[in-house]
Amino acid sequence: MDEISWDYLKHFNRKKYIEKLSEIYGIDEDSAKKLDKDFVLLEKGVDTIDGYYDEESPFKMREVAENLGLPVKVIGRLHDCQVISYPMLFLDIHFLTSLKKIWGNPFFIRKQLSNLSYQQRQEIIKRPELTSKWERWAYSTFLNNKIDLDDKRRIMNPENRIRIEIVAEILEDVFKVPNNEKLKTRLRKIREIAWNDKKRAKKEGIEVDQMALRRDIDPNYERQSVKKDSGST
Repeated sequence: MDEISWDYLKHFNRKKYIEKLSEIYGIDEDSAKKLDKDFVLLEKGVDTIDGYYDEESPFKMREVAENLGLPVKVIGRLHDCQVISYPMLFLDIHFLTSLKKIWGNPFFIRKQLSNLSYQQRQEIIKRPELTSKWERWAYSTFLNNKIDLDDKRRIMNPENRIRIEIVAEILEDVFKVPNNEKLKTRLRKIREIAWNDKKRAKKEGIEVDQMALRRDIDPNYERQSVKKDSGST
């Protein structure tokens, strides 16, 4: 069995992996499970466990997500938060395999939500996702746009307004997002989300930065991202 096939079975298809161990060692499957539980088994030709989990795996994020049954966006966000590496190490896959065991478990979900107010829980359920880099950048841009709305949502200082067309041009230049009507429609929705958050922040008497942090978005994301991505193009 080559290295990739061995690692694939070991991490993604435990049933076949145990069957293979049973075949290799000439033991029944229960004994193979106990053997795998008590010892770290390596492919033939691998002399030591030292450094094995620190080696890069041959698997892509989407492949790992599909095989483990985890959303690829979650794995991507774990990478953004520097919880896992990319390219992924075998250590990262080992971690994700463990995460999968509790993913969606009601006990852990309840424990996480128990520290939040009812309103915060409702916001999490209803809140639209802003998962891509350019969406978070656009949200942060609109959130930090120094405009004021009256009670009828009319802009009181239109000279400060950042127009959709300008944002779309920046996204195309910096993030390579196609500048089309679909993008502009999405930007209008993101702008509405940002404006609603600004209104909610004012009502609650908190800084708009806090609304961004509730969405797990750095309130200064637009400046950091443009500087970082512009330097890489």
